[in-house]
Amino acid sequence: MEADTSFRFHAGQYLLLVHPNRSVPFSIATSPHHLPALEIHYRPITASADAAIVDALIAERQDLTIEGPFGDVFVDDAAREPLLLIAGGTGVAQAGAIVDFLRTRRQRARVTLLWSVARSTDFYCDAEIRAFADASWCTIRPVVDSPGTVQSAGENAAVAWLRAHGAPDAAQVILCGAPPFVYAVTDALEALGIPRSRMRSDVFSYAPRPGR
Repeated sequence: MEADTSFRFHAGQYLLLVHPNRSVPFSIATSPHHLPALEIHYRPITASADAAIVDALIAERQDLTIEGPFGDVFVDDAAREPLLLIAGGTGVAQAGAIVDFLRTRRQRARVTLLWSVARSTDFYCDAEIRAFADASWCTIRPVVDSPGTVQSAGENAAVAWLRAHGAPDAAQVILCGAPPFVYAVTDALEALGIPRSRMRSDVFSYAPRPGR
């Protein structure tokens, strides 16, 4: 879609798609240098109230109203130290926007994107994400849940990969995805000795865990 010329944001932020009943959050999947073009990723989910709202807005075929930007997890310059991005499912929208932005800067420090999905068919923008690896500083690692893994061991593919390989050297870790995914990865990273102070996620702000 195309944003109003007054809309500005940083790579990694999100917006709200406004509906009379309630607003639905979406990560901005593009870097600011693409403005006024603006991209969000939407996956219909059966029995989801948010999906029903978005479906209704799309069916109306009218201009969409957005609010934002929101979120304090973003980048506005080249990363000076190694950066690890861990995305679950459509959380890759936020991570991809950050990498896309860094390609417009003099990025030198290593950036690793670990993209975790439940099924291989969930790599819905695989070609676009893999294209980022043409930069010498960027590594893309797609991982898929093993059958039965989440139910039997309480972990996702990213957690399993981290336990098997350890966390790549990174001064900062950005976690992108839904709260259950983010907190499962947070626990795995802390078990590997990475302090919470080195992790950033919007989930920590809008869905904090009790007592943390």
